[in-house]
Amino acid sequence: MAISIPDSVKLKRNKTAEKLLLDKSREWLDKQERTDGWHASDILNPRKAFFQRLLNTPTEDRKIPIFLVGKVLHAFVLGAMAEGVDLGKTDEGSSFSQELGIWYSPDWDKGDIAEFKTSRAFKEPESIDDVSSYVEQLLIYMAAKDRTDAELWVLYLNLKDAKRRTSPEFRAYRVSIAPSDLPSLKEQIGFTREALDRAVITGDHTPLPLCWKFICSPDHCSFWDRCKPEGRWQEPTH
Repeated sequence: MAISIPDSVKLKRNKTAEKLLLDKSREWLDKQERTDGWHASDILNPRKAFFQRLLNTPTEDRKIPIFLVGKVLHAFVLGAMAEGVDLGKTDEGSSFSQELGIWYSPDWDKGDIAEFKTSRAFKEPESIDDVSSYVEQLLIYMAAKDRTDAELWVLYLNLKDAKRRTSPEFRAYRVSIAPSDLPSLKEQIGFTREALDRAVITGDHTPLPLCWKFICSPDHCSFWDRCKPEGRWQEPTH
């Protein structure tokens, strides 16, 4: 042992410092102001978007470090692939699609478009189903820009190898769609955006499509008992 730790050394959790780190992380993430209107992420999880707009709720504490890791990766890739590193800039900025009526923010938009993701999954994807949420988001960007190809870059933080060791590893994928499928994709996006507009006017979220199943649960959604998602929510038993 290079250093012998004296018996007098004590280890005590510092919750004040933890709160400072969390608050500073939230402050940094919130620096990028969200433009008014519906965004690509709202199309993916419309009921969550409805309640967030209705109640103006802040991001949950547990999600701040998760978002922070992703934003730092975005800043690194942008800085490494282009000239200069600016940790205050973590995507290409928002653009508005007149055709779709939504804002969208691809992580990379220099010739190709690309989306950067971090994942805590232990296994790399075996099919599109394993990365469907990432692909859905990328498809919105592709529809907005009339593209049939794009890149998906994922940093797997805990990928297991053949010896069951875990380490961060990159995986990069080319995502493509048939040109004939673009009109249908745009129609779906437009339908959800119009449904969100009506929901805000009427105050009724029930006509909206359900959100992704993996975030639609009492443990992962603070709007669970307000939304009461059909087929998923049950009356609490006492």
